Amino acid sequence: MWLYTLRHLSLTGIRKSSQFAGSKWLPRVTKAFRHRTYINSPRDVVIYEHKKSTAFNKLLTLVGVGQWFVTGYMSLVMFQSMPAFFSWIPIDESEKRKEGSTRLPLADWKYRAGFSLFVIGTSTAMLVTICVLSLRSVTSITLMKNSSNVLINTITPVGTPFKTITPITEVSAIQQRTTQAGNIPLKLKNHRFHFLVDKSGHFLQPTLFDRTVGISRNFGQVKK
Repeated sequence: MWLYTLRHLSLTGIRKSSQFAGSKWLPRVTKAFRHRTYINSPRDVVIYEHKKSTAFNKLLTLVGVGQWFVTGYMSLVMFQSMPAFFSWIPIDESEKRKEGSTRLPLADWKYRAGFSLFVIGTSTAMLVTICVLSLRSVTSITLMKNSSNVLINTITPVGTPFKTITPITEVSAIQQRTTQAGNIPLKLKNHRFHFLVDKSGHFLQPTLFDRTVGISRNFGQVKK
């Protein structure tokens, strides 16, 4: 009888020690609270990484800034010397023209200002769109150790890292990872615009991604 008891205790101790060793090195997703996801891991776990996104966003920002300066110069030249190239555009009566000049007359200043503002406004909108796209293009996603938070890394238009820390339960995937779309939009609670996860990146922990940030969640009021 005592031999059976010793054998039972030794097997129980081995099972407990193996479970502890597994939980020490392998991250687990547990439900610590009713509406909260807890990551049981002694270190941060990177579940997604896209290194090429940083260089691409820097190049895209450089192109956006360059086109803004070029169109800004063009709008200035347009305001100073835009002619009345259509018959319906009124002529600037204050312009002094030389007799026998074949150059088209200068357009009225209201039309010149309107066209110039339209050009510079369109260029500015493109630059702002590029900056927002850079701030929402995900470079890496990290599950923070022993917590229920996730770290989403993006880059600023000037190329510096930009970090967003939010609870996992406040991240909702608009599309699943297995869909054919090129990007996975992530909606964060109390954040404008979606974060874009490029599928050409490397999913280091695809299972953890699907069970944490890859879940579609409803941010409405939770019924108690």
